[in-house]
Amino acid sequence: MIDQNIRFLAKHFEVTVAYFSKQHNGERNNPLFNEYQLNFPGLFQLILNLLFRAKYSLQERLFYSKSNQKLINRLIKEKQPRVVICDMIRTAQYLESTDIPKVLDMDDVLSKRYMRAANLRNDFDFVGTFDFPGIIATLMRLEPVKWFSSVLLKYESRKIGAREKSLAKVFDLTILVSPLETMELNSSINCGAICIPPSVRLSENIYTNPKENNLLFLGNFTSNQNFQSIKYILEELMPNIDLPGKKITLIGKADERLTELIRSYSYAEHLGFVDDLNEVFKEIKLAVFYIAFGTGIKTKILDVLNCGIPVITNSVGAEGLSIEGAFLVENEKSDFISEIQRICENADDLLTLSKNGHSYIEKYFDERLIEAKYI
Repeated sequence: MIDQNIRFLAKHFEVTVAYFSKQHNGERNNPLFNEYQLNFPGLFQLILNLLFRAKYSLQERLFYSKSNQKLINRLIKEKQPRVVICDMIRTAQYLESTDIPKVLDMDDVLSKRYMRAANLRNDFDFVGTFDFPGIIATLMRLEPVKWFSSVLLKYESRKIGAREKSLAKVFDLTILVSPLETMELNSSINCGAICIPPSVRLSENIYTNPKENNLLFLGNFTSNQNFQSIKYILEELMPNIDLPGKKITLIGKADERLTELIRSYSYAEHLGFVDDLNEVFKEIKLAVFYIAFGTGIKTKILDVLNCGIPVITNSVGAEGLSIEGAFLVENEKSDFISEIQRICENADDLLTLSKNGHSYIEKYFDERLIEAKYI
């Protein structure tokens, strides 16, 4: 979403971006926007944050430093921006008390995501995909801390939930990607939040309905929701799917957890990063997105539908999307398995699902439509 929104803005305005990175990138000449690097807090600042910023969520405390605050204040004074857009609450804390037109791009309701994740204790990596400082990431991966991950997630969910509401009240506009979460937030505090969904650059329908029963899951497997999702698919669904020559292709970044997991399953193949997804997609019969937990619209589903690949998911994966015959939704394990077998054995239904899914993306998620709404 960050990349999408910056591209939209850079076509119409002069844009300055302040971003976090663990690497010192120095001066870079970016043709789209002016950029300034924000640094993670040092150990002393982290200790102060944990001790004296108690009203803030852990995530906010891990991203706050006085030096960043000074840089942001200086940029606002020098640039005199018409509006400042904050990506998620971890950056919104820097503008909370600033008297300037400001927008909170909340993306998803993280408090809901964390509460859902709290029930998944096994193999849960609390660090997830966040770019935390090395010392904090190391501490969070220690077994005693992982054991308390459920408690930490519930605590963080409550903290973030309170901060999401308080920040939405003081920002001039709040943006979410899911119409469902937008409605829920407005019902809770009536803050006038709006929905700007993810967009896609329209692609042709490349679906060929191959003879092989090759299924697909793609995503960043270092993230908790994707790892737990594929773990469930490999352990609970695939062994019970009765299709000749069944295989599932996994695409996306991974760590040692996935490498260890797939050793036990000969039907799983991990390709990692793929330069040309279309070449792989031409060999796929059905994308299987049983999503263990998460919030907001799942962009992986949009990307696959955009190429015409039929999709089956569950209610978590379908959250924020109107179905309209564009994809299949099942929640119970037995129903999910039965529907995979049924659809894979019915060529006409697969082709209809492919056509409907591709048309659905064109109708609701065309980049040109979303850009016009955003700007």
